[in-house]
Amino acid sequence: MLRKNVRRSALAVAATGLVVMLGLTACGGDDNGGASNATGPNSSAGEGQNGDHYPLMIDNCGYQMTFDKAPEKVVIMQGASVGEAETLIELGLEDRIEVSAQQYGASDIPGMAEKVDSLPDDGLNLNDAMDIPAEQVLSRQPDLVLSTYSGGFDEKQGFASRETLENAGINSIVTPPNCSYGKTANITPQEKEAFTNGSVQDSLDYISLIGQIFDVEDKADQLINDLQGKLDAVQTAVQGKEPQKVLIAFPSMAAMNSNGLPAVFSGGIYDSVITEAGGTPSFPGEPGLTATLSPEQMQAADVDLLVVGSWNSGDMDIDAEAQKIFDANPGWEASKSKNYVVASDGVYYGPASVYGVEKIAHAAHPDAF
Repeated sequence: MLRKNVRRSALAVAATGLVVMLGLTACGGDDNGGASNATGPNSSAGEGQNGDHYPLMIDNCGYQMTFDKAPEKVVIMQGASVGEAETLIELGLEDRIEVSAQQYGASDIPGMAEKVDSLPDDGLNLNDAMDIPAEQVLSRQPDLVLSTYSGGFDEKQGFASRETLENAGINSIVTPPNCSYGKTANITPQEKEAFTNGSVQDSLDYISLIGQIFDVEDKADQLINDLQGKLDAVQTAVQGKEPQKVLIAFPSMAAMNSNGLPAVFSGGIYDSVITEAGGTPSFPGEPGLTATLSPEQMQAADVDLLVVGSWNSGDMDIDAEAQKIFDANPGWEASKSKNYVVASDGVYYGPASVYGVEKIAHAAHPDAF
């Protein structure tokens, strides 16, 4: 069995690569290739003859996937994410997961961390990129491999490519807003734009996509309706309120910053979670910021609410870490009022992003609820 502390360490390392590369991949790549545009789930699926659900055709990051039936054996790559595993769990598809490398140690969805932790990981030995190497994926003979980003299929990192998987009769899906991230060629302008403008809505769209692939669209629709109801309730509550300046910082990921500061996440999904919560990002639209952020930039930021990120709730004293940040940045309004909230997977893609919106909204506008 894979030791859990090894997996958590691996996730932290993978997350480092994720954010450092974020700004690079959003504008890199070859625009001259012939790959199809990444499309939403509704526009990428087709019904079979006589109205049957299958065969189901999915255009994902320029790769044409055909599903003749609902997948029965799924491998979930780690990719510094937990959203893919959580989506399958929320749709009641745990029994389809052959092996998952995803784990976060904490969740903004009550009880979710334990469910993710209980997914099978038997026999996994992660490679140098801290994810499942090609031979271990292929040896399990799955019918579907899920990766949060295209880099999870990069042969140069020791992973099975999408072509290799296809030749073995294995379908593969990348979480659509991350098509351009880690893709080595044929990145389209639409994929770049989707990556840059990632949002909470993408989390709901992914649920719809998985619902189609597994023929559980009714469950997916119900889950989406429930989550949309939460978002609508927040929007109603914060309507007309003065937007609060919000900063997301992960003290446990300080290795990502050249000055030893907490990792500060901005751009894409992070900005979307803040905006949906009735806030404004302190560093809007700067996905590569955390690598080079200076103490002077941090101190000069406008911050009304600090979101302290925790990817493993037992790893640190959250109150003490928040106080350290406040002490280093005494000019913030948040430092003066000691205004902070703890979030974990709620700032990433996946169903938890809606719960992250709720948490931040309640902290930013407590009088609205």
